[in-house]
Amino acid sequence: MEYVNPAFAETTGYSFDEAVGQNPRLIKGNETPRAVYKELWQTITAGGTWHGELHNRKKDGTLYWDYAAITPILDGAGKITHYLGIQTNITERKEAEERARQRDSELAHMARLNTMGEMASMLAHELNQPLTAIVGYTNGAARRLRTQPEADPELLQVLDHTVEVAKRAAEIVGGIRKFIRKEDNARQAVHINTVVREVLDLLDSEARRSDISIETDLASGLPTVEGDAIQLEQVLLNLVRNGIDAMQPVTDRNRILSLRTLINGDGELELVVRDTGVGLSAEEAPRIFDAFVTTKSSGLGLGLSISRTIVESHGGRIWAESGGEHGAVFHVSLPVSHV
Repeated sequence: MEYVNPAFAETTGYSFDEAVGQNPRLIKGNETPRAVYKELWQTITAGGTWHGELHNRKKDGTLYWDYAAITPILDGAGKITHYLGIQTNITERKEAEERARQRDSELAHMARLNTMGEMASMLAHELNQPLTAIVGYTNGAARRLRTQPEADPELLQVLDHTVEVAKRAAEIVGGIRKFIRKEDNARQAVHINTVVREVLDLLDSEARRSDISIETDLASGLPTVEGDAIQLEQVLLNLVRNGIDAMQPVTDRNRILSLRTLINGDGELELVVRDTGVGLSAEEAPRIFDAFVTTKSSGLGLGLSISRTIVESHGGRIWAESGGEHGAVFHVSLPVSHV
Protein backbone atom coordinates (compact mmCIF):
# COMPACT_ATOMS: atom_id res chain seq x y z
CA MET A 1 0.00 0.00 0.00
CA GLU A 2 1.41 3.36 -1.06
CA TYR A 3 -1.33 5.62 0.25
CA VAL A 4 -4.38 5.45 2.55
CA ASN A 5 -6.71 8.32 3.42
CA PRO A 6 -7.92 9.37 6.91
CA ALA A 7 -11.16 7.42 6.49
CA PHE A 8 -9.11 4.23 6.13
CA ALA A 9 -7.32 4.97 9.40
CA GLU A 10 -10.61 5.76 11.15
CA THR A 11 -12.27 2.57 9.94
CA THR A 12 -9.42 0.09 10.38
CA GLY A 13 -7.51 1.57 13.32
CA TYR A 14 -4.25 1.54 11.37
CA SER A 15 -2.53 4.90 11.03
CA PHE A 16 -1.04 6.13 7.76
CA ASP A 17 2.46 5.16 8.86
CA GLU A 18 1.32 1.69 10.02
CA ALA A 19 -0.48 0.93 6.76
CA VAL A 20 1.82 2.35 4.07
CA GLY A 21 4.35 -0.24 2.97
CA GLN A 22 2.19 -3.15 4.16
CA ASN A 23 0.47 -5.74 2.01
CA PRO A 24 -3.32 -5.23 1.68
CA ARG A 25 -3.64 -8.57 3.49
CA LEU A 26 -3.14 -6.42 6.61
CA ILE A 27 -6.93 -5.99 6.83
CA LYS A 28 -7.95 -9.31 5.30
CA GLY A 29 -10.43 -11.32 7.35
CA ASN A 30 -10.68 -15.09 7.18
CA GLU A 31 -14.45 -15.05 6.74
CA THR A 32 -14.51 -13.98 3.08
CA PRO A 33 -14.56 -17.11 0.86
CA ARG A 34 -11.38 -17.77 -1.13
CA ALA A 35 -13.45 -17.85 -4.32
CA VAL A 36 -14.25 -14.16 -3.84
CA TYR A 37 -10.56 -13.22 -3.73
CA LYS A 38 -9.87 -15.46 -6.72
CA GLU A 39 -12.55 -13.68 -8.74
CA LEU A 40 -11.24 -10.29 -7.54
CA TRP A 41 -7.68 -10.91 -8.73
CA GLN A 42 -8.76 -12.50 -11.99
CA THR A 43 -10.88 -9.43 -12.75
CA ILE A 44 -8.37 -6.68 -11.90
CA THR A 45 -5.31 -8.40 -13.38
CA ALA A 46 -7.26 -8.70 -16.62
CA GLY A 47 -7.78 -4.92 -16.55
CA GLY A 48 -11.36 -4.89 -15.26
CA THR A 49 -12.92 -3.27 -12.22
CA TRP A 50 -14.14 -5.56 -9.43
CA HIS A 51 -17.12 -4.70 -7.24
CA GLY A 52 -18.09 -6.72 -4.19
CA GLU A 53 -18.31 -7.18 -0.42
CA LEU A 54 -15.36 -8.07 1.78
CA HIS A 55 -15.43 -9.10 5.43
CA ASN A 56 -12.30 -7.36 6.70
CA ARG A 57 -10.56 -7.12 10.06
CA LYS A 58 -9.60 -4.03 12.04
CA LYS A 59 -6.37 -3.58 13.97
CA ASP A 60 -8.11 -4.61 17.21
CA GLY A 61 -9.42 -7.81 15.58
CA THR A 62 -12.97 -6.59 15.10
CA LEU A 63 -14.58 -7.67 11.86
CA TYR A 64 -16.33 -5.18 9.60
CA TRP A 65 -17.93 -5.18 6.16
CA ASP A 66 -16.65 -3.19 3.18
CA TYR A 67 -18.26 -2.65 -0.19
CA ALA A 68 -15.21 -2.33 -2.44
CA ALA A 69 -14.56 -1.10 -5.96
CA ILE A 70 -11.02 -2.02 -7.06
CA THR A 71 -9.72 -0.91 -10.42
CA PRO A 72 -6.29 -1.11 -12.13
CA ILE A 73 -4.29 2.02 -13.05
CA LEU A 74 -2.45 1.81 -16.37
CA ASP A 75 0.61 3.63 -17.66
CA GLY A 76 0.95 5.09 -21.16
CA ALA A 77 1.80 1.69 -22.57
CA GLY A 78 -1.31 0.10 -21.09
CA LYS A 79 0.62 -1.75 -18.39
CA ILE A 80 -0.90 -2.08 -14.92
CA THR A 81 1.20 -0.15 -12.43
CA HIS A 82 -1.13 0.30 -9.44
CA TYR A 83 -4.56 -0.58 -8.12
CA LEU A 84 -7.02 1.88 -6.64
CA GLY A 85 -9.41 0.61 -4.01
CA ILE A 86 -12.44 2.63 -2.89
CA GLN A 87 -14.18 1.02 0.06
CA THR A 88 -17.37 1.92 1.90
CA ASN A 89 -18.03 0.61 5.41
CA ILE A 90 -21.40 -1.20 5.20
CA THR A 91 -21.26 -2.94 8.58
CA GLU A 92 -24.41 -1.30 9.93
CA ARG A 93 -26.35 -2.17 6.79
CA LYS A 94 -25.22 -5.80 6.91
CA GLU A 95 -26.12 -6.07 10.59
CA ALA A 96 -29.56 -4.61 9.88
CA GLU A 97 -30.06 -7.11 7.06
CA GLU A 98 -29.06 -9.97 9.38
CA ARG A 99 -31.46 -8.77 12.07
CA ALA A 100 -34.25 -8.58 9.50
CA ARG A 101 -33.42 -12.08 8.28
CA GLN A 102 -33.47 -13.45 11.83
CA ARG A 103 -36.80 -11.78 12.55
CA ASP A 104 -38.29 -13.25 9.36
CA SER A 105 -37.06 -16.68 10.43
CA GLU A 106 -38.41 -16.18 13.95
CA LEU A 107 -41.81 -15.03 12.67
CA ALA A 108 -41.98 -18.07 10.41
CA HIS A 109 -41.14 -20.26 13.39
CA MET A 110 -43.83 -18.56 15.46
CA ALA A 111 -46.35 -19.23 12.70
CA ARG A 112 -45.40 -22.92 12.80
CA LEU A 113 -45.77 -22.90 16.58
CA ASN A 114 -49.24 -21.37 16.29
CA THR A 115 -50.20 -24.13 13.88
CA MET A 116 -48.81 -26.76 16.24
CA GLY A 117 -50.74 -25.15 19.10
CA GLU A 118 -53.98 -25.51 17.15
CA MET A 119 -53.13 -29.14 16.37
CA ALA A 120 -52.24 -29.81 20.02
CA SER A 121 -55.59 -28.35 21.11
CA MET A 122 -57.42 -30.57 18.64
CA LEU A 123 -55.47 -33.68 19.68
CA ALA A 124 -56.00 -32.96 23.37
CA HIS A 125 -59.74 -32.71 22.75
CA GLU A 126 -59.81 -35.92 20.70
CA LEU A 127 -57.71 -37.87 23.21
CA ASN A 128 -59.89 -36.89 26.15
CA GLN A 129 -62.84 -39.01 25.03
CA PRO A 130 -60.99 -42.33 24.47
CA LEU A 131 -59.12 -41.89 27.75
CA THR A 132 -62.41 -41.39 29.57
CA ALA A 133 -63.74 -44.52 27.83
CA ILE A 134 -60.68 -46.53 28.86
CA VAL A 135 -61.22 -45.56 32.50
CA GLY A 136 -64.93 -46.44 32.30
CA TYR A 137 -64.49 -49.76 30.52
CA THR A 138 -61.61 -50.86 32.76
CA ASN A 139 -63.50 -49.92 35.93
CA GLY A 140 -66.49 -51.86 34.64
CA ALA A 141 -64.36 -54.90 33.88
CA ALA A 142 -62.77 -54.76 37.33
CA ARG A 143 -66.15 -54.49 39.07
CA ARG A 144 -67.52 -57.46 37.12
CA LEU A 145 -64.39 -59.51 37.82
CA ARG A 146 -64.67 -58.82 41.56
CA THR A 147 -68.10 -60.48 41.58
CA GLN A 148 -66.51 -63.72 40.44
CA PRO A 149 -65.52 -66.02 43.33
CA GLU A 150 -62.33 -67.17 41.60
CA ALA A 151 -61.16 -63.78 40.38
CA ASP A 152 -57.41 -63.59 39.73
CA PRO A 153 -55.92 -61.02 42.18
CA GLU A 154 -53.06 -60.27 39.81
CA LEU A 155 -55.49 -59.49 36.98
CA LEU A 156 -57.47 -57.18 39.27
CA GLN A 157 -54.23 -55.41 40.19
CA VAL A 158 -53.39 -54.93 36.50
CA LEU A 159 -56.86 -53.47 35.82
CA ASP A 160 -56.61 -51.10 38.79
CA HIS A 161 -53.18 -49.98 37.60
CA THR A 162 -54.56 -49.43 34.09
CA VAL A 163 -57.26 -47.16 35.52
CA GLU A 164 -54.69 -45.11 37.43
CA VAL A 165 -52.45 -44.74 34.38
CA ALA A 166 -55.38 -43.71 32.18
CA LYS A 167 -56.50 -41.17 34.79
CA ARG A 168 -52.97 -39.80 34.90
CA ALA A 169 -52.92 -39.51 31.10
CA ALA A 170 -56.30 -37.74 31.20
CA GLU A 171 -54.96 -35.28 33.78
CA ILE A 172 -51.95 -34.50 31.55
CA VAL A 173 -54.18 -33.99 28.51
CA GLY A 174 -56.50 -31.83 30.60
CA GLY A 175 -53.54 -29.75 31.72
CA ILE A 176 -52.47 -29.25 28.10
CA ARG A 177 -55.99 -28.22 27.08
CA LYS A 178 -56.18 -25.81 29.97
CA PHE A 179 -52.79 -24.29 29.15
CA ILE A 180 -53.42 -23.71 25.45
CA ARG A 181 -57.06 -22.66 25.76
CA LYS A 182 -57.66 -19.03 24.76
CA GLU A 183 -59.62 -17.23 27.44
CA ASP A 184 -60.24 -13.73 28.69
CA ASN A 185 -57.65 -12.58 31.20
CA ALA A 186 -59.90 -13.14 34.20
CA ARG A 187 -58.11 -12.28 37.42
CA GLN A 188 -58.77 -14.43 40.45
CA ALA A 189 -57.07 -15.58 43.61
CA VAL A 190 -54.20 -17.86 42.58
CA HIS A 191 -52.33 -20.24 44.88
CA ILE A 192 -48.76 -20.11 43.61
CA ASN A 193 -47.90 -23.54 45.04
CA THR A 194 -50.74 -25.02 42.95
CA VAL A 195 -49.26 -23.36 39.86
CA VAL A 196 -45.87 -24.91 40.68
CA ARG A 197 -47.32 -28.39 41.10
CA GLU A 198 -49.35 -28.25 37.88
CA VAL A 199 -46.35 -27.11 35.83
CA LEU A 200 -44.13 -29.80 37.32
CA ASP A 201 -46.78 -32.40 36.50
CA LEU A 202 -46.61 -31.30 32.85
CA LEU A 203 -42.82 -31.41 32.70
CA ASP A 204 -42.13 -34.39 34.98
CA SER A 205 -41.53 -36.86 32.14
CA GLU A 206 -39.29 -34.40 30.26
CA ALA A 207 -37.16 -33.88 33.37
CA ARG A 208 -36.84 -37.62 33.98
CA ARG A 209 -35.81 -38.25 30.36
CA SER A 210 -33.06 -35.67 30.82
CA ASP A 211 -31.93 -37.27 34.11
CA ILE A 212 -32.80 -34.09 36.03
CA SER A 213 -33.80 -34.16 39.68
CA ILE A 214 -36.46 -31.68 40.76
CA GLU A 215 -36.41 -30.38 44.32
CA THR A 216 -39.16 -28.22 45.82
CA ASP A 217 -39.31 -26.11 48.97
CA LEU A 218 -42.83 -24.71 48.95
CA ALA A 219 -43.73 -22.63 51.97
CA SER A 220 -47.07 -23.54 53.58
CA GLY A 221 -49.82 -21.09 54.40
CA LEU A 222 -48.86 -18.64 51.65
CA PRO A 223 -51.36 -15.92 50.76
CA THR A 224 -52.79 -15.91 47.26
CA VAL A 225 -51.89 -13.55 44.44
CA GLU A 226 -54.48 -11.89 42.25
CA GLY A 227 -53.89 -12.85 38.66
CA ASP A 228 -54.42 -15.13 35.70
CA ALA A 229 -53.41 -18.67 36.64
CA ILE A 230 -52.82 -19.71 33.01
CA GLN A 231 -50.48 -16.78 32.38
CA LEU A 232 -48.55 -17.46 35.58
CA GLU A 233 -48.25 -21.10 34.57
CA GLN A 234 -46.79 -19.92 31.26
CA VAL A 235 -44.14 -17.89 33.10
CA LEU A 236 -43.14 -20.82 35.29
CA LEU A 237 -43.23 -23.22 32.35
CA ASN A 238 -40.75 -20.98 30.51
CA LEU A 239 -38.42 -20.81 33.51
CA VAL A 240 -38.49 -24.54 34.21
CA ARG A 241 -37.98 -25.51 30.56
CA ASN A 242 -35.11 -23.03 30.26
CA GLY A 243 -33.54 -24.64 33.34
CA ILE A 244 -33.92 -28.10 31.81
CA ASP A 245 -32.37 -26.91 28.53
CA ALA A 246 -29.49 -25.21 30.38
CA MET A 247 -28.60 -28.50 32.08
CA GLN A 248 -28.60 -30.64 28.93
CA PRO A 249 -24.87 -30.06 28.19
CA VAL A 250 -23.86 -30.70 31.82
CA THR A 251 -22.01 -33.99 32.35
CA ASP A 252 -19.64 -33.30 35.23
CA ARG A 253 -22.16 -32.70 38.05
CA ASN A 254 -25.67 -33.55 39.18
CA ARG A 255 -28.48 -31.95 37.24
CA ILE A 256 -30.76 -30.41 39.83
CA LEU A 257 -33.65 -28.01 39.31
CA SER A 258 -34.97 -26.49 42.53
CA LEU A 259 -38.10 -24.42 43.06
CA ARG A 260 -38.83 -22.42 46.19
CA THR A 261 -41.72 -20.21 47.30
CA LEU A 262 -41.56 -17.73 50.16
CA ILE A 263 -42.56 -14.30 51.41
CA ASN A 264 -39.61 -11.98 50.83
CA GLY A 265 -38.43 -8.96 52.78
CA ASP A 266 -40.75 -6.65 50.83
CA GLY A 267 -43.78 -8.66 51.90
CA GLU A 268 -44.25 -10.01 48.39
CA LEU A 269 -44.66 -13.60 47.34
CA GLU A 270 -41.47 -14.78 45.65
CA LEU A 271 -40.81 -17.78 43.45
CA VAL A 272 -37.19 -18.84 42.96
CA VAL A 273 -36.08 -21.24 40.19
CA ARG A 274 -32.47 -22.43 40.37
CA ASP A 275 -30.62 -24.77 38.02
CA THR A 276 -27.14 -26.27 37.87
CA GLY A 277 -26.71 -25.68 34.16
CA VAL A 278 -24.26 -23.68 32.07
CA GLY A 279 -25.11 -20.46 33.90
CA LEU A 280 -25.37 -16.78 33.00
CA SER A 281 -22.58 -14.26 32.74
CA ALA A 282 -22.84 -10.84 34.34
CA GLU A 283 -23.27 -9.36 30.86
CA GLU A 284 -26.06 -11.76 29.85
CA ALA A 285 -28.21 -11.46 32.98
CA PRO A 286 -29.52 -7.89 32.41
CA ARG A 287 -30.28 -8.55 28.71
CA ILE A 288 -31.81 -12.01 28.97
CA PHE A 289 -35.37 -10.63 29.14
CA ASP A 290 -35.02 -8.51 25.98
CA ALA A 291 -36.97 -9.68 22.94
CA PHE A 292 -35.04 -11.91 20.51
CA VAL A 293 -32.15 -12.35 22.96
CA THR A 294 -31.42 -16.01 23.64
CA THR A 295 -28.56 -18.19 24.84
CA LYS A 296 -29.97 -21.22 22.99
CA SER A 297 -28.97 -21.98 19.42
CA SER A 298 -32.53 -22.92 18.49
CA GLY A 299 -34.32 -20.44 20.72
CA LEU A 300 -36.58 -17.62 19.57
CA GLY A 301 -35.62 -15.31 22.42
CA LEU A 302 -39.26 -14.55 23.17
CA GLY A 303 -40.13 -16.75 26.17
CA LEU A 304 -38.46 -14.61 28.82
CA SER A 305 -39.58 -11.37 27.18
CA ILE A 306 -43.19 -12.58 27.27
CA SER A 307 -42.68 -13.75 30.86
CA ARG A 308 -41.50 -10.30 31.90
CA THR A 309 -44.55 -8.70 30.27
CA ILE A 310 -46.88 -11.11 32.11
CA VAL A 311 -45.19 -10.60 35.48
CA GLU A 312 -45.16 -6.82 35.14
CA SER A 313 -48.85 -6.85 34.13
CA HIS A 314 -49.44 -8.56 37.49
CA GLY A 315 -47.61 -5.73 39.28
CA GLY A 316 -44.57 -7.91 39.90
CA ARG A 317 -40.89 -8.14 38.99
CA ILE A 318 -38.73 -10.82 37.36
CA TRP A 319 -34.95 -10.91 37.30
CA ALA A 320 -32.04 -13.27 36.82
CA GLU A 321 -28.65 -13.67 38.42
CA SER A 322 -25.70 -16.02 38.32
CA GLY A 323 -25.99 -19.16 40.39
CA GLY A 324 -22.40 -18.77 41.57
CA GLU A 325 -20.02 -21.49 40.46
CA HIS A 326 -22.76 -23.27 38.49
CA GLY A 327 -26.13 -22.47 37.01
CA ALA A 328 -28.51 -19.56 37.11
CA VAL A 329 -31.23 -18.28 39.43
CA PHE A 330 -34.49 -16.67 38.34
CA HIS A 331 -36.73 -14.73 40.72
CA VAL A 332 -40.39 -13.82 40.30
CA SER A 333 -41.83 -11.45 42.89
CA LEU A 334 -45.60 -10.82 42.99
CA PRO A 335 -47.77 -8.66 45.26
CA VAL A 336 -50.02 -10.71 47.52
CA SER A 337 -53.79 -10.46 47.26
CA HIS A 338 -55.54 -8.51 50.01
CA VAL A 339 -58.99 -9.80 49.14
